[in-house]
Amino acid sequence: MINVVVPITEKVEEFNDFIKKFSSKDVKFYVGVTKNLADKIEKKTGAQIFVFENKSNREQIINALHEIKKEKGKILVVRRPLSEKEFSSLTKSKAELVSLKKHRNKFANFFKNLGRVIVRKIFAFSVFDDISAVCFGESMFDLISVCPNLSIATRVNKYIGVSYEEVETSEKAAKVLYNKTKTIGLYLLETLFFLANIAGGILIFIFVKNLLFVFGMLIVLWWLLAIFLWMMCTTFFVRTVELGDVENEKAKQEK
Repeated sequence: MINVVVPITEKVEEFNDFIKKFSSKDVKFYVGVTKNLADKIEKKTGAQIFVFENKSNREQIINALHEIKKEKGKILVVRRPLSEKEFSSLTKSKAELVSLKKHRNKFANFFKNLGRVIVRKIFAFSVFDDISAVCFGESMFDLISVCPNLSIATRVNKYIGVSYEEVETSEKAAKVLYNKTKTIGLYLLETLFFLANIAGGILIFIFVKNLLFVFGMLIVLWWLLAIFLWMMCTTFFVRTVELGDVENEKAKQEK
């Protein structure tokens, strides 16, 4: 049995086609949709459909659908409609864990891998290259079933001792969710604050003559602290861009 978890907050028609194409006695769909899109979901596919509040995002719906009891088998979490090749490669793989890998040129791949290395070195985990779809083998069913946050479990790769495979795809990847305005704006403010601290120390050295050695050392320590804090801010910024928002509550189901 293949249990397919599908959160829908957009592209309803494409998801309808995807569900109809792969629905069978061996593939069971668990579909979560926001209330404003519920009427557009086709009911004849045999999928179990659950309606959630309009403000629910994709990751919150994934966590809510995780609580639905499923038949033992593979668990495939899908964030966008998959092609036939992608679906087949993910579900027919013998690996215990399978995810997609975005096809890139060498230049783009370098910076993508650099971001993943930074996150792995600092936070001791890596991020799936493409979170559009992640499939857990039947041997992992019991483990995943008790996982408290399926959203994170399908974005962060911290699995040890399991066979892992990446399926390369040229399809557009599902975007990670985070508040771009808040994240970028906050990082710019933090960077400006860092530069202001460096500039302030330089101005003191320039305009204050006969500066005592002790005060000079304090300014150097001030700079070191500013550099450390800015590096931490940069690390958290990279993590957010790579991973998205970490905290995602369960979506509330409409009654």
